[in-house]
Amino acid sequence: MAAPHLEALNLSTGETINFSSREDDHAILIYKLEPTTGMLRTRAYIGQHMPPLTRNTITGLPAMYDELGFTLRV
Repeated sequence: MAAPHLEALNLSTGETINFSSREDDHAILIYKLEPTTGMLRTRAYIGQHMPPLTRNTITGLPAMYDELGFTLRV
C-alpha cells in the first residue's frame, strides 16, 4: 500500500528510502529503496533491527514532526 508513495519519493529525491515498523524500543526495516544513480549504498537490510544510533536519532512522532517543520522553514 505504501510502496507506490515510497517509490515516488525515491524517484523525486534520488535518496535512499527506508520504511520501518516500530517494535518495542527499536525499529525493524520492512522496505528499502536505493537510488538508481550514484555510488553510495547503505548497509541496511530487510528485517534488520535499527536501534537509535546517536542522541540525535529521531525516535518518536512528535520529534519527527518538529524536525520536519524545522526543515520546511529552512
